[in-house]
Amino acid sequence: MRRSRKWRLESAGFSVFSDGMNRLLSLSVVLLFLGLLGFSGCAGLGSGDTEKLLSAAGFRVRVPTTPQQIEMFNSLQPYKVERRVVGNKVIYTYADPKRNLLFIGGEKEYQQFARLGIQQQIAMSNLAAAEINQSTAMTMNMDAWGPWGIWW
Repeated sequence: MRRSRKWRLESAGFSVFSDGMNRLLSLSVVLLFLGLLGFSGCAGLGSGDTEKLLSAAGFRVRVPTTPQQIEMFNSLQPYKVERRVVGNKVIYTYADPKRNLLFIGGEKEYQQFARLGIQQQIAMSNLAAAEINQSTAMTMNMDAWGPWGIWW
């Protein structure tokens, strides 16, 4: 019995969708990837994530208590790691006015913070890629068997 051309193409791994449908599928995969990439960038920028990374990198957490400390704390730019030179030492500060916390670290802690940030971005990119691969694989399976699968 001769099999149809459509079945032979599908079993060989080729899609039998029209060019317009293939473009739409490709466009949706690209848009999904860009959306996930955008969300992964936003996740790395949240102050909660930054504070977790600063703590993990070894930054010390201080609460300003004296009037002089409070005045200096209020002069810092909130939610931004800033480099300062005090005497002959380089220090990095991060102020969280909402929680009234100051994170302080040296060059070693800042380098660790930067490494952890890069590792987090790589992990988020890998997660986005895995989700895209899973989405594509599920779409490919639907192409081969139709929306109801082999048992329907």
